[in-house]
Amino acid sequence: MHWFDRATGVEIDDDRIVIDSVAPLPEDISKIMRGLDRFYREAEHRRAEEPNWVPAENYFHLSKDQIRAYSFIHDFYPAHPLSPQ
Repeated sequence: MHWFDRATGVEIDDDRIVIDSVAPLPEDISKIMRGLDRFYREAEHRRAEEPNWVPAENYFHLSKDQIRAYSFIHDFYPAHPLSPQ
């Protein structure tokens, strides 16, 4: 578990970990990112259960919408930094 200073975004026990932004994403981008999170967690769990599991070719290939979401957050979060309270 990680604990962060709400004003600075810096983790309490490890100042190398910093939250840059907490701005909410538009719903369509948020939905895509939640889907990616679920997909990668499922792959991680599968690999934990089957250490020799090798995903099929193009298993991690991104769709056009997933690429669009990554491109969006690349610009969005730097434009919406965490502001001190």
